[in-house]
Amino acid sequence: MRGVGLLVAVCLVACVTADVYLHMPRGSNNRLNEQTANRNNGNRLFDSQNNNKGGYNVGDSGAAASQNMDQQYNERYLEGSDMTFTWTNQHGCGGPEDPNDKTRCELVVEMMCSNELRNGQNTNTPNEQGGDANAGLHESAAWYADCKARERNKGLFTADQNLNGDTAIYTRQNPNGARSGLECPEERDYFPYWVETPFVPIAVMTSNTSRCASIYDPYFESRGMQPNCISAPWSRDNHNGNGRSGWQNMLNFTMPRSQSLCGQGTCRCISRLRYNISTTDYPWDLDASLNGEELSPVQQNPTVNFGTQQGFKLAINTAQTGRTFQDRSHIFNVVPRPNGVNGRVVNVQVQGKRGNIVQTYPATEYDFVPQITHLKRGDWVHIQWTGSNTHNNNAPAGDGQAGDDGEGTGGTDRNNMVQIVDEKRNYPTQFAQTTMWTGVTDSVPQRSATELALAFATAGNGVDTDPLLNNAPASFDGGLLRFEPGTYRYMCTRNNNFSNRGQKGVFVVHD
Repeated sequence: MRGVGLLVAVCLVACVTADVYLHMPRGSNNRLNEQTANRNNGNRLFDSQNNNKGGYNVGDSGAAASQNMDQQYNERYLEGSDMTFTWTNQHGCGGPEDPNDKTRCELVVEMMCSNELRNGQNTNTPNEQGGDANAGLHESAAWYADCKARERNKGLFTADQNLNGDTAIYTRQNPNGARSGLECPEERDYFPYWVETPFVPIAVMTSNTSRCASIYDPYFESRGMQPNCISAPWSRDNHNGNGRSGWQNMLNFTMPRSQSLCGQGTCRCISRLRYNISTTDYPWDLDASLNGEELSPVQQNPTVNFGTQQGFKLAINTAQTGRTFQDRSHIFNVVPRPNGVNGRVVNVQVQGKRGNIVQTYPATEYDFVPQITHLKRGDWVHIQWTGSNTHNNNAPAGDGQAGDDGEGTGGTDRNNMVQIVDEKRNYPTQFAQTTMWTGVTDSVPQRSATELALAFATAGNGVDTDPLLNNAPASFDGGLLRFEPGTYRYMCTRNNNFSNRGQKGVFVVHD
């Protein structure tokens, strides 16, 4: 496996990665519960290399900010359910099916599952022993200790960078061995890694699918996972926005069984997304034979003369011409299906946070995910959402804008679901005329049409709910529903002013 790992690792070291933000599941970008627009600690759990302003706070279970980890909300996904994974990446991508001629790129989706995972209740970086019970924890202390003691791969291309140590915490991108959480810098920078990692591969999206059969598929199989290597979706460079279709780029995949993720019936998990784009100024498969200032095909900030008397300085940082950016979710649970729930299950959730488009950027405003859900008779849909009570977006905001425009109590995320006649309307359908809730043929837990309408309108809070949902919980699990064939349109009543109008969705149920 070492040879395969080295081959791809060289590729990724010769790849530039740029800001990437995970939106569903909600990417933390190392945030926890900050009331500021900027995160407190960019090295809390991992080295994202992203802008300080991105990311979403951990979900709260109730209507007030969580005071301990038991009051945080972990979303729940049924094994074998259909999951929509959404993100934005800054510097473009594209595969053979829809190439971006300026880039070579990979997007790698993984999961890590362990009962030891914790979101944390403060924004401190865990100590090397992982013993601070109030700090978050992803990788284990043993994983980092092994990395710190293991000799680094000296066959890798490091350009003209001087690495200040000989173990796996020193890489071309991290020459001084800085620590972020308890991740291993060498594992973070290279994929597939030649040492078994705590991460399980879910998908690889690449600009070069010829590498799937020879490199990526064998790695999936070595980890007991079904190969899932596909053409990368197109995105515009220097944009950090939607893909070719006008929608956020997304990956649809089936949530693996708990046993394959953690060897137990229920798993505590996080997801990780890494984004790599290559420079074509030199081949992707360079190795250590070209290391050093004299041999490296790229040098730090060179001044070049291309035939005129005037030289021009290029902004090249050789620690970043191959650079790995990543985002990770907060903890979620993968659980067995309830008895009697067979066939297809589709997850429908909410992404985004409080604020207008400038205040939330590079996160997003609220939206249902997916916005349009196609189902067949007998399919189940699992509806849930999570939010924070501390998305105040106060200063400092770096080079962005502070503030949290929106309805209701400042800093609070709130969502609900009510039927509308069509997507152009902004008034909910009266219950006496509703077809959405009367069209439910089965629900888990079992509820009547009236109970369903009230639960989804109030996020489970009931008849005493404030008109702006202020006293409703930030998070809600609506359970599983099956619908009669038909088209059912819905909206959120609170997130519907001219700063963030349009949190709407559609279920299309085919016979």
